[in-house]
Amino acid sequence: MSLEILKEKVGYHVIKQLLEGKPPEFELKVRSAKNAIYDEQQRILLLGDMTQKRRFNNLGELRAFSQMILIARAIYEAKKEIGYTTQRDIYYNALETIKGTNIDTLKDQKESNAIITDLEVYTGLLREEMGVVAEERGVVAGKLKLKGYSRGELQIVDCEKGLTGQLIPTNIHEVEIIDLDAELVLVVEKGGIFKSLRELMIDRKLNCILVSGHGQPDRASRRLVHRLNKEFGLPVYILTDCDPWGFRIFSVYKIGSRNLAFESIKLATPDAKFIGVYPSDIEKLKFDRGIIQATPRDIRTAQMLMKLPWFSDKRWQEELSLFIREKKKVEINILSQKGFRYLADEYIPNRIKEFQ
Repeated sequence: MSLEILKEKVGYHVIKQLLEGKPPEFELKVRSAKNAIYDEQQRILLLGDMTQKRRFNNLGELRAFSQMILIARAIYEAKKEIGYTTQRDIYYNALETIKGTNIDTLKDQKESNAIITDLEVYTGLLREEMGVVAEERGVVAGKLKLKGYSRGELQIVDCEKGLTGQLIPTNIHEVEIIDLDAELVLVVEKGGIFKSLRELMIDRKLNCILVSGHGQPDRASRRLVHRLNKEFGLPVYILTDCDPWGFRIFSVYKIGSRNLAFESIKLATPDAKFIGVYPSDIEKLKFDRGIIQATPRDIRTAQMLMKLPWFSDKRWQEELSLFIREKKKVEINILSQKGFRYLADEYIPNRIKEFQ
């Protein structure tokens, strides 16, 4: 299906314009913070209506116009021949010096990656749907199995097995989720916390699916969480460090990110709940060590977060105000001061109960 869409929206589109005697052009939505709009009804970030053109007969746009065709061709051929490839491979496949000149088709991989993203916006396809994948990074554990094809053979991955959980496939959008037996999804920011909680068998105690994107989550981690919520109705709870970086990670899972606003409908989980660590926990739990002084950048970021509509409810306004006033931040790991089992046995279960 993705091959047909690429062929139709890029190849046939250009040919059709030429046959009509028109200079070929592409029109796509602008990928910028200014064009990322928070949709109150869907509660996610989406691209607005601002558009831009890539025209063959405009010297200022000719390079980007040509690159879209070159990259689309490379993606099409890779998907047709081998199914999946990397952004790096696409870059090298489309890279060449134009005959009779010293001009390269691409300056570097950053430029190539940007064109791949433009094609995502233009075609409405995720790059993973076009067969362009990144390195697997996110992990998952719990009572579910993932069923899909690898190297032409049907594979089934049991997420209850494996020493450190299972890697989330980058093509999770087309992997079938089977034998799911869980009541909720627990997302944790850090891989280390994921491992600790798994050793404490929190997935069995809470009958949950445990997920970590290892910090800022990759698309596959976000897509899996989205699918578990949307397709299976599992509530999602998110645990991060108590700092603006952690709060923003929660935000990315919940409403999407500005630079990928065009994909929020497939990646965001608007009903996700934040269970901590909150700034108010620092005083409530009476930590006597491990508290970190917030930087001026942390404070500016927290002030910015307070102005965003998805942080406008009373609880977030109070917590962010407290953070700005006290200038203190902590990591999830500080909870081990209350005992190594405290996070799994008390903190997480009690916070989840607050939302039930």
